[in-house]
Amino acid sequence: MIILRGSGTGVSGTGAIRVPAPANSFVGEDITAGDFDGDGHPDLFMRNAEDFDLRAVLYGPFGRNGAPAREQQLTAFSTDNTICSTAAGDFNGDGTDDLATFYVYEDHAEGGKLWWAHDRACPPSRNGFPPLTPPPSETSTRDPPAVLSARSDRRFS
Repeated sequence: MIILRGSGTGVSGTGAIRVPAPANSFVGEDITAGDFDGDGHPDLFMRNAEDFDLRAVLYGPFGRNGAPAREQQLTAFSTDNTICSTAAGDFNGDGTDDLATFYVYEDHAEGGKLWWAHDRACPPSRNGFPPLTPPPSETSTRDPPAVLSARSDRRFS
């Protein structure tokens, strides 16, 4: 995967960096950008492993050599399905981007998962996903919002 750096004049190939990947891995599938640890640097969620079930969160900042500040591997699947789309946003209003993953299997939808970057009841740890928390419906009595609507400030309500 290649990162093209932006500037005041736009994006160009000047200064592009290649993100290192493990040998024999599949890279870039399901790519989603967000600030998942709240440190102000863009992070990337994507497939970055040979194992189909694994996805990675590559935490920024990314060095000039393309290496992320740190990486977290996670198992994003619970059944024989595939991710059809992802979205990043501050879904619980705590100031840090969370991740939504939506799944399909053959010709039908398999639902979705909403992964909190950290629980609203806990102070931000700046360590990113505390091993990526499964959807609230699986871990607590708190229900996720039934409908999300985009606001002009790129948050959801």
